[in-house]
Amino acid sequence: MDGLNFRPLTFAEEPLLRRYLSVADSLSCEMSLANLLLWLPDTGSIYTEYKGRLLIAAVGDGLLFFPLGEKFAPSELAEIFAGIRGMGIAADEIYDVPPDYIADNPDLPDYFLVEQSPDYADYIYDLHKLVDMSGGRLRKKRNLIRQFEREYPDAILGEITRDNFEEFIELSHRLFAATELTPTLEQEISIWPMVEKNFFRPELGLGSLTLSVNGRMIGFAIYSCLGQSCYDIHFEKVDHTFKGAGQYLVRALADKLCKMGGKLMNREQDLGLPGLRQAKETLDPLLLYRRGVLKPRQS
Repeated sequence: MDGLNFRPLTFAEEPLLRRYLSVADSLSCEMSLANLLLWLPDTGSIYTEYKGRLLIAAVGDGLLFFPLGEKFAPSELAEIFAGIRGMGIAADEIYDVPPDYIADNPDLPDYFLVEQSPDYADYIYDLHKLVDMSGGRLRKKRNLIRQFEREYPDAILGEITRDNFEEFIELSHRLFAATELTPTLEQEISIWPMVEKNFFRPELGLGSLTLSVNGRMIGFAIYSCLGQSCYDIHFEKVDHTFKGAGQYLVRALADKLCKMGGKLMNREQDLGLPGLRQAKETLDPLLLYRRGVLKPRQS
């Protein structure tokens, strides 16, 4: 198809990505600049600008992200998708379709099979509620936080810096090794070398919070800013032998992000894993961002 000239996506495209993402102002964790760049070794993403939109194909995952920019009509989107597939680019589906696009285009099923699986919905939380830990559903977490504060009154919050980076790396590897291996953990382990290598690159815009007890780091969280005053939590790890440390870290992180002007927190998907789903639901989400997936009617 004329005008579809794909090139490899690299860190050098950060300004281009940031320009389109700032306009999109999406709640989707998939539209995190940090996620798009950190996962490049796995996704093998390529990109092109077409008719004022940005198209990104994650060929390693066999998908085309929903185009960034002014939304195409379903008929035009179907034509573009067919053209991309006709070029031999591996794309079995259009992924991360905004829920409002599905709602606003009732003719979409005329062109695609439309799916909105709860397994791939992002959990969005009210930061102020996580700071207050208000409501009956969060009562147990409030109690665990109080217990942690009584047991470890000298706990210290900080950030990942070049001075403590080796301690952060040692803790991350120790916590990976001590955790039951799941598909989610396997994904995190696979991407971890990219995190270690690029953590301080300004293009990613990563922020962090660390938790230390008796001068020893026992937990950390890594985040970046999405649109709509929403922050995406990429990684959150804690040594659970310190009872209540996980809940304490979540509240402290929410407090930090609130003070930075944040209103919402995206803790990403549960991927249909029962344990992960339960953990996310017990934090009492404000809403689920139910992204869609579009598949061709004929393969």
